[in-house]
Amino acid sequence: MAGKTVEFLVSPTGRFLLAYNVGDVATLGENQAQEVIDAGYAKLVEKDLEQEAKAKQEAEEKAKAEQEAKANAKTGK
Repeated sequence: MAGKTVEFLVSPTGRFLLAYNVGDVATLGENQAQEVIDAGYAKLVEKDLEQEAKAKQEAEEKAKAEQEAKANAKTGK
C-alpha cells in the first residue's frame, strides 16, 4: 500500500476517528492522508523522514566501522 507520512497538528480523533495525538507521525493511505492535510489536521513530512532515515543509516554504518576498527586493533589486523 502506497501512503503518505504526516505529522498531526490537531488531534484527529473526533473528526476522523484516528487515535493519534498532536505531534504524532503516521503513514496513512494517500486519500486519507490528503483528507487530513486538506482539513488542516496534519502536514506532509515525507522529505524529513527520508533525511532522518539517511542520517540514521550513516550513523549506524559509522558505529559499525568503529566497532570493526576496535576489533581489528585487538586482534592486530
